[in-house]
Amino acid sequence: IWHWQGLKRKSLLQEGKAEAIFRVISTAAKGGARRTELKVLCISNNGEAETGKIVVEDDKPTQFRFDRRLIDDKGRLQIEISRINPDYAIGVEKEALRILASPGNFDLNFLKASLLLLFEFILIIVVTVMGSTFLSSLVSVSLGLFTFLAGHMVNFLKGVVKTIVTTGLMTVPHGHGPMVHGESQWSTNLFKFFLHWFTELFPDLQRFEVSSSIIAGVDIPLRVVRDTFLYMSIYALAAFTVACLIFRFRQFK
Repeated sequence: IWHWQGLKRKSLLQEGKAEAIFRVISTAAKGGARRTELKVLCISNNGEAETGKIVVEDDKPTQFRFDRRLIDDKGRLQIEISRINPDYAIGVEKEALRILASPGNFDLNFLKASLLLLFEFILIIVVTVMGSTFLSSLVSVSLGLFTFLAGHMVNFLKGVVKTIVTTGLMTVPHGHGPMVHGESQWSTNLFKFFLHWFTELFPDLQRFEVSSSIIAGVDIPLRVVRDTFLYMSIYALAAFTVACLIFRFRQFK
């Protein structure tokens, strides 16, 4: 359930409709369904309500349109989302719901998306240059390719970590002997520890992916461009610092 305040009715879409854009993430223990049906209920402060059903797909933005008259003069609105099929677990993160996303200018959106793509390219290049200070050319290029592929899998790996922690997968049952159980438990904890810190420290390149917003005509906020630039700058600065230190060490040696 979301409670919104300060929504501006004057900036709403034409034809008496407003939009809710949110991203749905599957939280089922073993993958669950890639597609499922949700019930969306919009409730105004004076008790008026509008109900609708939408089919959502895992980790893809979904659009729901509702009557903008549900928003009162003080800009208040309540939205409730529930799953129709109880067999599937569906979660919507608190920050994943955008209300009244006005249609963005395509040219301006394309420019913003191009900047984000440039930031991603710079990040991969900096990591590759860092690797070239102590690796061969072929291996450093492979490092850049690995950064691209693994960077787009960080969210998936975070989901794997959450699944392992919440469901107890990979937990070794008792009764296999003290040594075997201890060794297996140790290796399992080591794997979870490595996977956790890898997903926390490795750059998440999905931050630079906004193609779905362009296709849906959703405006890309300047805040996203700013935050992504800062995100890229931190990793680029860290990689550049490591490269300088390695190069200086090799030069003095």
